[in-house]
Amino acid sequence: MRFRKDIQGLRALAFLLVFVFHLNSQWLPGGFVGVDIFFVISGFLMTSIILVQKENGSFNFYQFYLQRFKRIVPAQFVMLLFVAVFSLYSYLYTDIETLRKWFVSSALFFSNIVFAHSDNYFGAKSTQNPVLHTWSLSIEMQFYLFLPFLLMLVKNKYIKGIVTILIIILTGYSSYKIFTNGMQPIMYFSLLSRMPEFLVGVIFAIAFKNKSLSKNTSLLATITGLILIFLSAIIIDESSHFPGVVALIPCVGTVLILISSETNLTGLFSNKISVYVGELSYSLYLWHWPIMALLRYSNDQYLFTIQEMLGITLLTIVFAWLSYKYVESYFRNTDNKAFVKNFLPVSILLILLSVLFPKIAVFKKLPNEFVDPFYYGSKSNISIEKKPAFEKFGDVKKNDKILLIGDSNLGALKRFYDYIGKEEGFSFLAINTHTYPPVKGLKKEEVPYDLITPNQFNALEKATKVADFINEDVKKSDVIIITCARYDRIPSEKFAVIELAKSLKKEQKLVIIKSFPKVKNDINPIKINRGIVRNTSNHLCQYSYKLPKEIQNLDDTMDNVFVYDISRSNVFKNMPYYNDTIMYYDGGHLNYYGQMVLAKSLTKDFGHFIKSTVLKQKNVK
Repeated sequence: MRFRKDIQGLRALAFLLVFVFHLNSQWLPGGFVGVDIFFVISGFLMTSIILVQKENGSFNFYQFYLQRFKRIVPAQFVMLLFVAVFSLYSYLYTDIETLRKWFVSSALFFSNIVFAHSDNYFGAKSTQNPVLHTWSLSIEMQFYLFLPFLLMLVKNKYIKGIVTILIIILTGYSSYKIFTNGMQPIMYFSLLSRMPEFLVGVIFAIAFKNKSLSKNTSLLATITGLILIFLSAIIIDESSHFPGVVALIPCVGTVLILISSETNLTGLFSNKISVYVGELSYSLYLWHWPIMALLRYSNDQYLFTIQEMLGITLLTIVFAWLSYKYVESYFRNTDNKAFVKNFLPVSILLILLSVLFPKIAVFKKLPNEFVDPFYYGSKSNISIEKKPAFEKFGDVKKNDKILLIGDSNLGALKRFYDYIGKEEGFSFLAINTHTYPPVKGLKKEEVPYDLITPNQFNALEKATKVADFINEDVKKSDVIIITCARYDRIPSEKFAVIELAKSLKKEQKLVIIKSFPKVKNDINPIKINRGIVRNTSNHLCQYSYKLPKEIQNLDDTMDNVFVYDISRSNVFKNMPYYNDTIMYYDGGHLNYYGQMVLAKSLTKDFGHFIKSTVLKQKNVK
C-alpha cells in the first residue's frame, strides 16, 4: 500500500481536536471524537495492509502482531516509566495504590475495563488520572487481536456482509445500553461499543480497495466529511448519548476523506506541517495528557492559566519529539534481536516500579505527610460495602432507639456522633450509603445525564435497596437523624425526605442535619498544602449548601421535625484548618481529627438539643 500523506494530516487533525478538548472541554465540547477518527484510520489502514499481503501471500500473523507491538508498546512503556517517576513525587501516599492499579492495567492493555468502572471519563477525578488516555490504546490493541482472523479466515466475498452485520449489531447493542440503561461510561470504554468505529474503516477499505472517488466527487466528499467531523466536535458533548449510533457521524466523516482522491482541499492534509504533526501524533497523544493530569492533580482544579497552557503545549512538543526520535522510531525500525535487548530493561524497570510503588512512595513522603487515617480518612465511612449492616455508636451499653441514616457525610461524621453519644450517654445505630441517602422514593431517571457514571447508578440502586432493608427499623425508631451533604442532588431526594417526615408517627422525631461546609470547587486541601500541617499561604474558600426551602420549612410546619446546623460551629472559622492542622481528608469530608474537634465544640449543645428538645418531647430522660 502506498504511503498517503493526507492520512498523516488527518491524524494531526484528530490529535488537535483531542488536545483542545483536554485543555478545556468547554472550548470544543466534542473534541474527544478525535479518538474516533484515530480508530477509523486504524481500521482502514490495517485492513488495506492485511488485504494486500493476503493477495500476494506474504501475510504472517506473527509479523503482524510484532509490528503492532513495536509500534505501540515501547513508546507507551517509556511514557509510563517517566510518568510513574513524576507521579511518585506529586501524588499523595494515600493515592499511590490506586495509581499502581491504573499503571498495571495500562501496561497490560486492559485499562479501558478498569476505567469503565471508575469515575466518569469527564469527571473531576478522572482528569487527574495521568494514564486515563491509555484506554484508547488498550482498545486498539484488543481490536488488533481480532482483525487479522476476520480478514484472513473469512472468504473475501463474505467479509463485507459480515462486517456490515457486525456494525449494525454492535452499534445497536451499545445504543440500547446507553439509551435504555444509562450505561454511557461503560460503553465509552467498551471494546464492543468501539468496534463499529474500526469496522467502518474496515468496510470502506474493502469497498474502495485499489480505487477512489473522482476528483469532483472527492471534493464534495471531503467537504461533507469535514463538516461532519467539525459539527461532531462542536455539537456532541459529554451529555450526548455517545458512542453508539452518534459515534457513526464523525466516523462517516472520516472515511469520506479517506476514500477521496487528492484535491486542493485534501492538500491541506498533505502539507509539510500537517504531515509532520501527523507523524508525531502518537507521541503527542501519549505525552499531552499526563502533563495535564499531573498539573491538575497538583492544583486540584480543572482549569489552567494561560501560562500553564503555554507550558503544557511546550512540554508536550518537547517530550513528543524526544519520544518519537529516540523511542518510537528506533523500536519500529530495529531488528528483533536489538528490539528484545533494548526493550527488556524498560519492561523490567516498569514491572519493578509497579511492584515497589507503595514502598518507594514511603521514602518520598514530605516531612508532614503522615500516613495516618486520623488525618487522611474518616476511619469509618460507608457501612454497606458488601451487605447492609448497622453500626453502633455512643454508649454501646444502651439501646436507645436513635437511628442515623445518610450519605457519605454521615460516614464522615460517625466519630462525631460516637464521641457525643459517649459523653452525653446515649447510643446510635447508623447506616449510610454513597452519594444518596437510604430513603424511599429516589428516582433513577432524574440523575442528570452528564453526571451518569456506573458509581452514580450503583449508589442510587444501593440506597434504594438499603431503604427497603431498614424500613422496619425506621418504623421502630424513636428518633431518626438524617445527615446528607445536600438534600437536592436530584429533585426526588428532597421529596423523599419530606415523605419520610410525613410517614412518621406523631411520637417519632426526625432530625435533619445541615452538614459541615466543604472546600469550594471540592479542592483537596491536603494536595494543595502537601501535607496536614499548614504549609502554604493559599486561601481556600469554604462553601455551604443551603437547605432546600421545602426541607427547612418542615421545622416550622411539623412538630416532630427539627433542623440542626452543625456548620455554625466556630471550628470552621478558618477551615479547612483548625489550629493550623487540616481537618478534611478531601474537599468535601471531615477527617477523624476534624470530627473530633467538631464533636468537642458541639458536645454540650448537640447533646442538650437531643435530650431536652427531641427526647424530652417523648418523656425520655
